[in-house]
Amino acid sequence: MSDKLSDKMPELPEPVAWHAEWDDTSETMGWDQYHDASDPLPEKWDECDPDRVVSLFTADQLHAYARQYAQQWRDGYVLHKHLLTMLGAKDHVDAGRIIAELHAQQLSLITCACPSGNGSLSWPCPVHPPAPAGDEGWDEPVEGQIDAARAAREGEK
Repeated sequence: MSDKLSDKMPELPEPVAWHAEWDDTSETMGWDQYHDASDPLPEKWDECDPDRVVSLFTADQLHAYARQYAQQWRDGYVLHKHLLTMLGAKDHVDAGRIIAELHAQQLSLITCACPSGNGSLSWPCPVHPPAPAGDEGWDEPVEGQIDAARAAREGEK
């Protein structure tokens, strides 16, 4: 038997009306599992047999499904615990931070391919992102670009 939530849902014949209880509100709707969800409900409602109105989702069932989903997420988390160990992380949030830092370190190793850089073919340049050109192919240089170009020229001397 499968532990998936969808497998634990009751099988309902079609067409059927279902009754959903959400905290203090209740509503009864028509439902037909063989039609597209975009079909208008009033025509389906005419087909529904009032004796077959069932209560699918009570608040307790929704909480039980939520708990089961959370447990499945935790089980998946345990399956990937070796990744946490490999990264030296204490939890999945810490692992995300470590992965982001590693990615930033890799980006910092990319050599600039801009005219002010070292001429390598690495692209895209994380230091000098592309900027829209002006009328004559050049845009007003911003202060950061001027400083980077000056530093590159001084590094070549």
